[in-house]
Amino acid sequence: MQLQRHRKLVSNLFLCGVIATIVTSAWVFCLEPNLKQREMLEEQRRDLLQKIGEKKKATDTLRTNQFRFENEPAFVEYIARLNFRIKKDEFIFISVND
Repeated sequence: MQLQRHRKLVSNLFLCGVIATIVTSAWVFCLEPNLKQREMLEEQRRDLLQKIGEKKKATDTLRTNQFRFENEPAFVEYIARLNFRIKKDEFIFISVND
């Protein structure tokens, strides 16, 4: 009687070990690559969000400069001198349309 109980216990333990091995194998072969892919996608997302932030800053800068070009004659002169379109000893006449 006890020998049968012992055999059942051993067979149950062996069965649990086999099931644990199958579950572990399934984890390694099926779920682990998904986790690596998820980490890679999260890293790509972070990089893209950073690039989006940089593009937003550049867009804001361009909008600010565009506004200043339209409304500030001194800014136009500053940029012209900065890009060597106007020399230091040249005079500038700015026509403002009202």
